[in-house]
Amino acid sequence: MNFAEKIRDARVRRGYTQKQLAMSCDLTTRTIQNYELGARLPKSRDTYRRLADALGLSESVLRSG
Repeated sequence: MNFAEKIRDARVRRGYTQKQLAMSCDLTTRTIQNYELGARLPKSRDTYRRLADALGLSESVLRSG
């Protein structure tokens, strides 16, 4: 499973909209859309941490494979 699939799968399992996830991570909805489309990856470790915390995942899970 790639990063885009992990983000989308975890978000849906949590029952979050893209907007809700974006707000909880202090990101834009467009950024979450780009992540889920596979068009972009987070540039900073802090962003991986915020996403992992919001989605109940470990940072290493998001960064792997």
